[in-house]
Formats: sequence, C-alpha cells, structure tokens
Amino acid sequence: MNKQWIVKDLDLINALSNCIIYLLEQPNSTFQLYGLSKVLREVLPDKKEGLMPDDIKYVIAIMLAQANVMNMVEALISINSRPLKSEASQIQLKPLTLCLNALDIELFHAYQLEMLRLTVLLLIHLESYFASTSGRLRNLSSQCISLAVVENVEGCKLMKRIFPKELFDKNERIVKWDLDEWKHFLERTKKVFNGPTKQWNTECREELLPKLRSSIDKYLTHKKSLKATNPNTSLIWNINEFWIIYPTLNTKCRVGDFYLLNIITETVNENGKTVYDITESIPDPLKFWKVII
Repeated sequence: MNKQWIVKDLDLINALSNCIIYLLEQPNSTFQLYGLSKVLREVLPDKKEGLMPDDIKYVIAIMLAQANVMNMVEALISINSRPLKSEASQIQLKPLTLCLNALDIELFHAYQLEMLRLTVLLLIHLESYFASTSGRLRNLSSQCISLAVVENVEGCKLMKRIFPKELFDKNERIVKWDLDEWKHFLERTKKVFNGPTKQWNTECREELLPKLRSSIDKYLTHKKSLKATNPNTSLIWNINEFWIIYPTLNTKCRVGDFYLLNIITETVNENGKTVYDITESIPDPLKFWKVII
C-alpha cells in the first residue's frame, strides 16, 4: 500500500482512532474493534514505506498529540480476544519503530514515558509473555517490552524491581542494552537457574503472574472509575512504587550474593554428629567466606 498521502492528510488515522475510542465504551463490540484496529494498523506508516525522516517525525508528532495511542492500545489489549491483542500490539509497535527509524530519540522517549507512566502496558505484555499459549503474541510482547525499556532509566529500574537482580549482569549497566540484549534477557527469564548465586524457576514465574494480574486489574479499575467522573483526567501509574517479592527465593537462605541452601548441605553422620558440606562450586570463594564469617 502506498501511504505517502497519509503524511499530508491524517484525518483517516484520527477518524479511525476516534471510532475505536468510541467503540471501547460500547458493549459487544469486539468484532468491530478488531476490524477497525486491523485497518488502523494497515494505514499507519512503518519503516518499510520509504518515508523521509521529516515526514515520519510529522506523522508521529500528530499521532502522539491527537490519537492518544498508548491509552487506546491498553484498552484494546485488555479485551479477552487473541486477534485483537495481536492487532493492538502491532499498533503499539508502529510509532516506536517509526521513531527509531527516524532517529528521533526525543519522540521515542515521549512514547516510552506515555507507556510507562500513563498505562500498565509493560505489565500486560510481561503477563502475555509468560502466560500466552500463542507464540506470535509472546513474540509481539517481547518486542513491546524491549522497546518500552531500552535506554530508558525508569524502565530499566522497574525491570530490576520486577526480576531478581542476579538475572542481570552486575558488571553491565542495563540502560545501555540494545534491543537484542533485552530480547536475550527475556529469553533467559523462561529458563531455570539453580546455582549458588542465581535462582530462577517455574515457581518464581508462577508467583510473578498473579501479582502482575492483580496490579493490572487494580489500575484499570481505578482508571475506568476516574474516567467516569472526570474524563479529562489522566491516571498516572506510580512506576517507582512497583516491585515484586518472591517468597520462593526467601526460603533459599540468601546471604549476600549467595544462596546457602544451594551450597551447604546438612547431614548427620554415623556418630550422630551434624556435618555440613559444600556441594556446589563457588564462583568467588574468597567473597563467599567473607560474607558468611
């Protein structure tokens, strides 16, 4: 599709967005929402269209100012419809990838902040990434998560409050990670680690999901209530007060950077004496002994 004309006339984009926002308030409108979202996703320009950087910046600036894209996407993706979630995720990705393609970091960070402060899209995509049975949805969520936090200080701090710090490389500032590094990190969170300094397993993921869902539901309920009484007010999500505690990890007897239950075993010998033995290789023995002495 040739989308050059959209750069000169954005009425169609705004009209579609307004129709979607209207239908979100109507009952039994999932089918109509899916159709309109699919059309909107198709007409939005992307990096394959060959638009000039200045044209791209213009399109994105208008979308950011008028379409309220991220709030609309949040409402769409919260509906229990896999095709609609897919379309909404792709609509979310379009302006972010356009900003990167135009090398407009200021607009890119503006979209990130809208995502992180005015929606819970990051939590919704984390839930989808771990819980969805659709490989396509998990892939879209991975892209959305990565674009939400890449080179963003607030986003990176939030991820460190959601996941145990040992899943991150302590010698590297994650705010410097690129999109591929975030993709690899998310792939790492699907694995199992059972070492002396790194613990992460299925139980941890099972503890994470209900906490994500509880926070999502609480925010969206409050947002809906606020909109009913004051439609022009935006609900800011307090990103700095969100963190996840894992009871499973608290049972591992952590001292410093070491999980003692994965290093030291307690047995009773033939003389009835309690014997402690180190069963795991310790990556930094000197540091370990300084911690436990």
